[in-house]
Amino acid sequence: INVAETLIERAREVLSYTGSKDEADRKGVGALDRYYVFHGEYIGIESANVNIELLTTKQEHNKGYIWIKYSAAYYDKENRLITASFDVPSRWEIELENNDWIVTKVEEHP
Repeated sequence: INVAETLIERAREVLSYTGSKDEADRKGVGALDRYYVFHGEYIGIESANVNIELLTTKQEHNKGYIWIKYSAAYYDKENRLITASFDVPSRWEIELENNDWIVTKVEEHP
């Protein structure tokens, strides 16, 4: 559970990030990198509301997986909704690399 909670917190930080690509601390995020909003075509995002729910997790030796469900809503400076995703199930493959667990693959229904 500790491994999953740590990776979920890292994902929450990535999903909540609203700064520039140049200023983002992308070290150690692995496949969670896909959740940065600057990968999209959205302009004017000032704030985010993110919720991540752990569904299940399993780690054996140096590999495993995590199933989560997440919602993320992004707002402009007037608090108007720009884009959002709600209750998205996601499966993350994880591996232990250099004593740190990282997400190596994210799978979601298209």
